[in-house]
Amino acid sequence: MKIGIIGFAKIKYMPYLNFYLDCINRMNSNKYLDVFVIEWDRENVNQTKQEYKIDGVSKVYSFQNFQLDEVRKISKVKNLFLYRKYTKSIIKKEKFDKLILLHTFPAVLLFDLLMTKYRKRYIFDYRDFTYEKISLFKYIIGLIVKKSNMTFVSSDGFREYLPRLSKIYTSHNLDMETLKYKGIRKSINRKQDRLRISFWGFIRHEKINIKLISNLQNDPRFEIHYYGREQQTAKNLKEYCMHNGVKNVFFHGTYEPSQKVDFAKKTDIVHNLYDNETQTNLAMGNKYYDAIVFSIPQLCLCHSYMGDRITDKDIGLSISIDQNVGDKIYDYYQNINWDIFDDNIKKEVDIVVKEYMLGQKKIREFIERRN
Repeated sequence: MKIGIIGFAKIKYMPYLNFYLDCINRMNSNKYLDVFVIEWDRENVNQTKQEYKIDGVSKVYSFQNFQLDEVRKISKVKNLFLYRKYTKSIIKKEKFDKLILLHTFPAVLLFDLLMTKYRKRYIFDYRDFTYEKISLFKYIIGLIVKKSNMTFVSSDGFREYLPRLSKIYTSHNLDMETLKYKGIRKSINRKQDRLRISFWGFIRHEKINIKLISNLQNDPRFEIHYYGREQQTAKNLKEYCMHNGVKNVFFHGTYEPSQKVDFAKKTDIVHNLYDNETQTNLAMGNKYYDAIVFSIPQLCLCHSYMGDRITDKDIGLSISIDQNVGDKIYDYYQNINWDIFDDNIKKEVDIVVKEYMLGQKKIREFIERRN
C-alpha cells in the first residue's frame, strides 16, 4: 500500500508529521507500507537538492521554491499554484492508495482530487484557522471534512468552525521523544531572582513582542531569549532593541530540534504569546506541549484558547499585554506552589498522551481499512 503525506513546509518545521509516522512505523514491521512525504522547501534559494533519510519513509519529494512567509498573501498566489501543480504530478506518478494532508491549504488546493479520486481515502489534518470567515471558503473546508475518512484538529478551539461530526479527533503536537525528558526543568533550581523567559520557533507577531519587550526592557528581574527562524519580524525586534538601548533581550538564531532540551531546561517561563487574532487565538502552539512535558510555566494571552486552558489547568499565567505586566509575571512566578504545579502538569500530560494514543488507534484503523 502506498501512502502519500502532503506537507506544506520543510520537514524540520513539521513536527506534527511524527504523529503519523510514529503510528505507521509501529505498524510497518514487515514493510508492507510504502510511505512518501511531500515537503515545500521555502528557504532553498539556490534550489540545491537535499537527501533525506527518515525512518519509515521510502522517499521525500521536495518542492523547492523560495517563498518568504512574512509577505502579503497576494504575492504567494503564483507559488501556491506551482505547489499544486508539483503535488498533483507526484500523486499521479506514485498512484497513492491513501493521502494524509497536513494543512488546510494542501487540502484546498487539491480539492478536486479529494472530492473524486480520493473521497473517503484521506485524512485531513486541520491545524490553522485561515479564511473560514469567508462563507465559500468555510463551505469548501466543510466538504473536505465531510468527505474525509477522518479529520484531526490540532486544537479543540477549531471545532466551532467545522461540521459537528463524530469522525473529528484531536491531534496534539506532542513529540513523544521529548517524554524522555519529562520534568527536566525540575532538575535545576527553580528559585530564581532573574527570570529567563524563552520563545522558540518561527519569530512572528511583531506587535505583541514589541509590547512584551517594552514592558520588561532593562528590568533586572527578567531576560527574554528568542530561538528560531528569523525574517522581517525578528529584524524589526532587533532594531527596536538597538534603538531603545535594550540590554536584556537576546536572539540566538535557528536551532536543531535536538538542541531544544538544552535551552528549555534553563528556561523559567515559556513565552507562548501571540497577537490577538482569530487565527492564533484558537490555536494550540507546539510550545504548549514542550512546556507541560518539561514542567515549565508558560505565558499565554488572556481570552485565547491556550490562555483559557492554562488558567483552567493552573499551569501558567494568562495576561493582557496592554497592561504593565512585569510585576504580575514576577509575583506569579515567585508564588508558585511547585508541588501543586507539578501535580497539575502531570494530570495535563496524562490527558494529552491519552488523546494522542486514541489518535494513533484511529490512524491504524484508517490504514488497515480497505476502501
